[in-house]
Amino acid sequence: IAEDPRVLLPAMVAMDGFLTSHTAMAVDLPDQQTVDAFLPPCAVPRRLRHDRPATVGGLTWPRETELHRREIEEAMERVPEVMDDALVTFRRLFGRVPDGPVVKEQTADADTILIATNTMAATVRNVVRERRARGERVGMIRIKQFRPFPRAEILDAIGGAKKVGVLDRNHSPGSGGIFWNEVATTLAGGKRDVIVQDYIVGIGGGDVTPALVGNIADDLALRTIAEKPVWKEIVQ
Repeated sequence: IAEDPRVLLPAMVAMDGFLTSHTAMAVDLPDQQTVDAFLPPCAVPRRLRHDRPATVGGLTWPRETELHRREIEEAMERVPEVMDDALVTFRRLFGRVPDGPVVKEQTADADTILIATNTMAATVRNVVRERRARGERVGMIRIKQFRPFPRAEILDAIGGAKKVGVLDRNHSPGSGGIFWNEVATTLAGGKRDVIVQDYIVGIGGGDVTPALVGNIADDLALRTIAEKPVWKEIVQ
């Protein structure tokens, strides 16, 4: 997606520390020929080359800067279309389809939804399934793409739910969790009657246990209004 001529923007893969970075598991390693077919050599226009040196302008005026930012925004807006194409190609070559920007878990009839990302989403999913078995109408949204933020997909997944809890394993001082801010902004444009509460968890790689997620679900169920971000300690 990053190297597609319609986008040509840098991409970053975010990975949890400790659990993902310090454990081992079996992986499917495709052959090099198939990988090359999916991701050919990168051809970037006006690429800097040692064998063909060139000089580029060292000063950008405000007007050019404005145009550059607009071009970046337009390229970012093309990402969903390019991602759809990339998923189709990936499936054809590798025989499987990676998750898209958003993964839903029992959200169709949920009145309460927990939003998480990365490895803690697996823990949240297990808690949601346990509570569903007890008759609670709770669902989960796993966000797998941060930019462009999948606003339409999130609005669709939340559906008619009236309470949303966002688990943020991050913190922007003076602002709260970054996912909470994005979700709240998304809902402000389409679902103003939803309680959106932020929970700061697992900062620095700390455990996000089933008991902690259950504690968050209980807290959210009792809320009638959203408050400032809640810092949750590890619950054994």
